[in-house]
Amino acid sequence: MFVFAKDLHRYYVNNIYVKYNGHYARFNSTVASWDLFKLYSVNFLIVVFSLGIASPVVVVRTLRYLIAHSELVGIYNDAQAYQSQNAYATYEYAEAAGSLDLSKF
Repeated sequence: MFVFAKDLHRYYVNNIYVKYNGHYARFNSTVASWDLFKLYSVNFLIVVFSLGIASPVVVVRTLRYLIAHSELVGIYNDAQAYQSQNAYATYEYAEAAGSLDLSKF
């Protein structure tokens, strides 16, 4: 089961690409099956012994592990990156509100 979880996570993470100025960068996952087993086992014990109160702790532990074992490989300059919303800065609030008007139906 943990081998499948590792393979599934690696498949998703390894197929994320970032394109910037004609160059591609991709993510690489270094998640291991034994580490997932230890993480899930301890997370299960945390949830059981806290009667579910520590569920947010389990989520944070899992996300920290997954992020710590993911890396960006390739040429990528995050100092020059910009939000895609800058391209839509001229979109008026009235146009957006008009498109959400349900009174026409």
